[in-house]
Amino acid sequence: MERCELSRKELARYSVIENTIEGYLKADQAAEELHLSRRQIFRLKRKLKKKGIEGLIHGNRGRPSYRRTKDYLRDTIDYLYRGKYDGFNISHFTEMLEERERIFISRETVRGILLEKGSYEKKKRYPKHRSFREPMPKEDMMLQFDTSDHDWLQGRGPKIKLIGGIDDATKDVPWAKFALKDSVEENMATSKEIIKRKGIPLSLYVDKDSKFITTRHGGLHVNIKKDQEKTQMQRAWEELGINVIYAESPQGMDLDQIFSMKEERRVQGDNTINYKAKLYQILPTKTRFGFAKAKVEVQKHLDGTIHIFYKGEELPFKPIIPLEHQQYAPSQKEALPVGV
Repeated sequence: MERCELSRKELARYSVIENTIEGYLKADQAAEELHLSRRQIFRLKRKLKKKGIEGLIHGNRGRPSYRRTKDYLRDTIDYLYRGKYDGFNISHFTEMLEERERIFISRETVRGILLEKGSYEKKKRYPKHRSFREPMPKEDMMLQFDTSDHDWLQGRGPKIKLIGGIDDATKDVPWAKFALKDSVEENMATSKEIIKRKGIPLSLYVDKDSKFITTRHGGLHVNIKKDQEKTQMQRAWEELGINVIYAESPQGMDLDQIFSMKEERRVQGDNTINYKAKLYQILPTKTRFGFAKAKVEVQKHLDGTIHIFYKGEELPFKPIIPLEHQQYAPSQKEALPVGV
């Protein structure tokens, strides 16, 4: 029999499907773990039962598809979506490729390219009856990785952080450590020790902290290389074949943002938005010079202040005062004579 070598990703897939067959996981949970549909999960179960572990290996592995879009064209499509057409949905973006860029390609191919590049996230569909995330049914399947900002020394010393993990099924803590800073290095050291003690988990459940997920987005004037799009933690977990699931809400709750009036606006070509009959100019950030055509969220807090957000990042802005409302200030040439 020919020897079968599996990648870490294929091993993780095998483990999830095997647990589904044994009854530890439901099809919905397996689909969420592997980012697949229920139908695909059932298909993989049949293949595993019929062909064994070889049934989970793609038949074309190692061979490029003859129908695959050229790499330079894939890079161009990804660059345009991240920059010039940022904020467009897939259908509208495909139309712009045809009308303005003279690139004729199907919507599904465009979607597949952007999914592969990480520029577009597939929308997850959860069963309607599940209003909360069910805990994993078996130990070592999911690890909740988090940092606690509790005042552990009760004011009698420096403020320290507790970084650690909790098994999602058993609620056991395999390892945790105190640190002065919630840094990438300290999180890496904790993650490494947990894996040395307990092995590689199938998945990690973390918040959307900048250490765990990139907050930078490429644009026309910002060139971010592919290997720079992932954080160091993302890269390390990906090399281990760990599926990372991000919590929809951040670790800390900002009550000012939660209890505020929120409305969506489309940024105009001159980087302005109109909100409550007033114009606001969005200013450049460290990563982008412009936000034309992007959708932003405008928040009016209970104290009356205005805040503008784009993909979770608060943007700098300034109000634009119409000329007729600006206070007249005479120039030196127009200054009134002394004594008048």
